[in-house]
Amino acid sequence: MAGNIYSSKTFVVSQNALSTAAESIGGVNPARIRMRIRNMDASISVYYGHTSGVTTANGALIPAGASEDIDSIAEIWMIAASGTPTVCLAEFIGPR
Repeated sequence: MAGNIYSSKTFVVSQNALSTAAESIGGVNPARIRMRIRNMDASISVYYGHTSGVTTANGALIPAGASEDIDSIAEIWMIAASGTPTVCLAEFIGPR
C-alpha cells in the first residue's frame, strides 16, 4: 500500500492494568514511530504524560473506550482516574 508508514515496521502489543499511581508504560525509544493506546475500560478514564508526575489534573485524557496515538520517542507515563482499568498498547518501531 503506497504511503503506509507501517509497511516495513514491526510492532509490539501488550496490555497493562493501570492504577491511581503513575506508572511508566513505555520507556524512551528512539526507534518508536508511534504508540497507540486504547483504553479498554467501559467507564474509567485514563491520563498520560511524559513524566512520573502525571496526574488526572495535568495529564492528557483518554476517555473510556477511546484510543490515542502518541508520536513521541519520550517515556510515556499513565494513571487511572480510579480503579484498575486496562489499556492495550501497540508500539510501532522501525526506521523513519
